[in-house]
Amino acid sequence: MWFPIDLPVASEYFVQRAPTAQATTPQSKTFMFPLAWRTLEGKSSQQISPAGAQNTNSVTQAHLSQRTIGLAMSPSSGLWFAALLSEDFLNMRNVPEIGQWRVSGVSEEFLVREGLARVGFDVTSNCNLAFGVRSQVVRGDVLGSFSSAVDERVIYTGQRMGVIVGSVFTLAPLKFSLRYETPVTGKIEASGESKVTSTQGFTGAAVQFQLNGESALMVEYGMYSPSKNELAVPLDTTIKNRRLSVSLLGLAVDARALPLNVLGMGYSTRIAQAAKLEADVALGQIYFTSDPEMLVPNSIGDSEKLKMSKARIGVAIEKGDWESQLFADYSTFKGSRTQGQNQIANTTSQWGIGLRAGIEL
Repeated sequence: MWFPIDLPVASEYFVQRAPTAQATTPQSKTFMFPLAWRTLEGKSSQQISPAGAQNTNSVTQAHLSQRTIGLAMSPSSGLWFAALLSEDFLNMRNVPEIGQWRVSGVSEEFLVREGLARVGFDVTSNCNLAFGVRSQVVRGDVLGSFSSAVDERVIYTGQRMGVIVGSVFTLAPLKFSLRYETPVTGKIEASGESKVTSTQGFTGAAVQFQLNGESALMVEYGMYSPSKNELAVPLDTTIKNRRLSVSLLGLAVDARALPLNVLGMGYSTRIAQAAKLEADVALGQIYFTSDPEMLVPNSIGDSEKLKMSKARIGVAIEKGDWESQLFADYSTFKGSRTQGQNQIANTTSQWGIGLRAGIEL
């Protein structure tokens, strides 16, 4: 999903009992039902300064809800299967009406439903591997352009797929994790045209150091594969009557912001017999592209990179056959760039809460 941009955090490389999309393997030896829920509120703004004058050209507000349910099982020692079904729903509203744009109060919706099937096995007592297939259904209802009339909407649907490979190596007191995600790519149909749509791929690694029996420190680094993004690239250039002239990304001012890399640190410690405290901080860089196909150039100057940061803190409760974690997070990215004769500054902030739980039978 192209909006909002969400950096991964270090501790999720090593989520065990309640697996999420970033987890590598559960520890369950029977059946386990993972559940997750998250809500985010966000605000974005863009300022353009032509000839020394500063104007706020748009302000967007967004609400995102994420829900995940699943089933994990281990029929034998060293082998496990997991299936997850998640839904990301975004409602974005542009406010207020500024200048010549006629879009004050326009609502837009983006929906991504994803199914993830994974299988993992222990190579040795200190190493396990996991493979996963992601299948997404995408639906959008957008205005598509700041200069469009309110009733000039684009509604589109499509499907796409991708692959995940992960591994965890343990060499006490260190634990290493590797993860590779291919871009999730497929087709959508919009206004009589067939288009290609894709989210970015990701390659990352993390290290966990067990400080003592009660505390652990985690460090991660990852890079995104920005060859494709949500802006639909024409699939068939031989079509003569191309009726689709508006962007499928809608009105979000940060729709063209592509993450480049992330560096994160996490810390967990036991604060009670059945409770752990987890905290994460992640820093990343983002590129704002003006390319109609959302391509990132081979060489990017430091002045063109925007900075993004994310902080998350949560409390996990472990008791018997169930585990839960309640967390809150905040993220922001900001920066400026020169485009033609204009100086453009972008700022986005997001805050929210979430809950994850796992029940083992």
